[in-house]
Amino acid sequence: MSQSLTDRQRSILDFISSAIQRGAPPSYREIAAHFGITVGGLQKQIRALETKGVLRRPRDRAARGLQVLARYALAGQMRLPMVGQVPAGRPVEAVDNVEDHLVLDRVLARGADFVLRVKGDSMSPEILEGDLLLVKRAADADSGDNVIAHVGDGDATVKRLRKANGQAWLEAANPQYPMLRSPSLKVVGRVVGLLRQFR
Repeated sequence: MSQSLTDRQRSILDFISSAIQRGAPPSYREIAAHFGITVGGLQKQIRALETKGVLRRPRDRAARGLQVLARYALAGQMRLPMVGQVPAGRPVEAVDNVEDHLVLDRVLARGADFVLRVKGDSMSPEILEGDLLLVKRAADADSGDNVIAHVGDGDATVKRLRKANGQAWLEAANPQYPMLRSPSLKVVGRVVGLLRQFR
């Protein structure tokens, strides 16, 4: 499976899988009641899970015939925490608490440790507002790499790291934004991938 699961879809799949292991798949009403959603809302989630190749409904669409395919959380998948958003603009305080999780094929995840959502346009057109960045924890990176860096006390931003003559600074892709230089500049992660929803 190469498509990601939302946290809600993962939870529904976990619930169905647990029920099957206990003896029988749950009914739509049981699943909907457990998650506090309508049966209609649940059916949309079930269809999405079916489309993503992790769940199968019988031909007669009977709820108690649901089948979770091949232990959907295969060794080839990773569940990455989404830890808020990072500015692609002027640095502001980073959000570090886990808001959600994203399940990705291990190849697509590229060794990332967490996911950040972009806010701002300083890295446009390379990185756009709303993009999801796959980030690998790192205390350093090569010149030219896109990084998550702290500037000052706890501030963070996504920019391109530049190095020369023993100095390091941050460069925006958008020419309207100035370079950022600071003696307290600290790289905390290297961007290893990007997910974009086409709007």
